[in-house]
Amino acid sequence: MKAGATAMETQRLLDESVQEIVRLGKDSVETGPFNKLRTGISRASCGKDGTPDDLLGSLQSKDDVLQYLLRLYEKKRMYKKQIAAALCTLAEVESWAEIMRKDASLAAAVPELQEVLEKPPPTTEPPAWSEAAWVLVPSAPEPTAPAASMAAPLSAPAPAPMASAAPTAAPTAPAES
Repeated sequence: MKAGATAMETQRLLDESVQEIVRLGKDSVETGPFNKLRTGISRASCGKDGTPDDLLGSLQSKDDVLQYLLRLYEKKRMYKKQIAAALCTLAEVESWAEIMRKDASLAAAVPELQEVLEKPPPTTEPPAWSEAAWVLVPSAPEPTAPAASMAAPLSAPAPAPMASAAPTAAPTAPAES
C-alpha cells in the first residue's frame, strides 16, 4: 500500500490482521499478523482518513486480539516496546479501553498500559455553561504620572516649572445686550 492510504485501505488492513489473529489459534506467537495490525493501528492513530474511534473501535474479536498481543508481549522480547505502544494506542479508543479495564492481567503485565487506562474516559458532552463562566476581567489601569517624571531618579530634585513667554489672558464672558 502507498503511504497516503485511504480510510478504506486502513480498515481493510486492520480487518485482515484481526482475521489472521483469530485464525492463528490460542497458542500462536507468529508475528506476521502483529506487523499488519501495528501498521493499521499506526495509520488509524494519525487521524488523516478518519478518527481512531471510527477505524479501531469497529474492529471485531477484541478479546482475541488482546490475548494474542499479551502472548506476544510475554514471549517475544524483541517486540515488547512495539506491542506496548500498540496496546496504548488501542487503549485510547474507549471501546478497547473498556475491555482492557475488565482484564486486570493485561494492565498488570504491561506497565505502560496502566497509566493510559487510569485516565478517565473522555466526555462527549459539551461543558455546562453557567453565568459564572462569563466573568469580565478588567484591563490594566493607565499610568497617571507623566512618563518623564517616572524616569527621574527619586533623589533628583523635581524639575522647575517652565516659564511661559507671554501671559495668557483669562477668557471673558460675552457682553449682555
